Amino acid sequence: MKKRTRAEYTKRIDKVFSYVKGYTHEAEYLERLANPSLEKWNFIQLNTVAHTEFDVCQLQFWHNPSPELFQRMVDALHIQYIAYWSMWKKDEELRAEKKLTLSSELTTLPGFLLAMAMFADDMLRERIVDVTTEALNYKTRNQFKLHVTTLPLAKFLYQDILTRKGIIWGKKEDVPIAPYDKVLANAATCSAEEVEDLLDDLMTYHLKTYHIDSFIANPFDPIWSLFPVEAFALYRYWLIKRKLDIANLQFSDAMLAHYAPYLQQAEYKVSPHIQKIIDGLE
Repeated sequence: MKKRTRAEYTKRIDKVFSYVKGYTHEAEYLERLANPSLEKWNFIQLNTVAHTEFDVCQLQFWHNPSPELFQRMVDALHIQYIAYWSMWKKDEELRAEKKLTLSSELTTLPGFLLAMAMFADDMLRERIVDVTTEALNYKTRNQFKLHVTTLPLAKFLYQDILTRKGIIWGKKEDVPIAPYDKVLANAATCSAEEVEDLLDDLMTYHLKTYHIDSFIANPFDPIWSLFPVEAFALYRYWLIKRKLDIANLQFSDAMLAHYAPYLQQAEYKVSPHIQKIIDGLE
């Protein structure tokens, strides 16, 4: 694996997240986090607070990691689910009015799927598949780069649910490009010794791509730019589902080394006030 130092990542992270450095939480921001209810807030309000909270926590977690900050990131992703649910399952009028928003949200959706493959419980993953199917089938299918990168990987991680429900994501012509083709060809059968090389391929592609200022060409824009969710999700798949002996790998990539200890829980719990709202969604 290529050595990527902490100093290299720090420079990138401080630049990308400069807009939330010293961020002051306003009363309404805190209220949305404390009560992300669709009875009070709409898609845009919840989507905004989820993205902002995730970015704030990424920056703080990089400099001072803690279980509390990681929990806030997990909670922010679950608030994102509430927002997605409201867009795709509830508010048809908003979908019709916000076509540009829909396009940009579709580019972040596969990354969200990969994140929730790690952090959502079994029941929520089932519901996420239903919401995602609504989103991917919405009107004319867009030819984003995500269809040959992160979406096939998400499809792989949700394949057991998709097969059981008889659902197909993507199309036959969506042939994964390098390095996703190699990763997907080996994900289910690779040995623990091969994990680092496969993750390195993903990290190399990610770091060459994340800064491209195009939501069509860049599958990591904007929220996943310096949270390489595809590498994290596969690491967790290999560790938890395939039970490969990789918990103590000494990554030479500083980003993987930084997050790996926090990706090893058997399961993750969302904060109760958020779980209550998710349980109430029909």
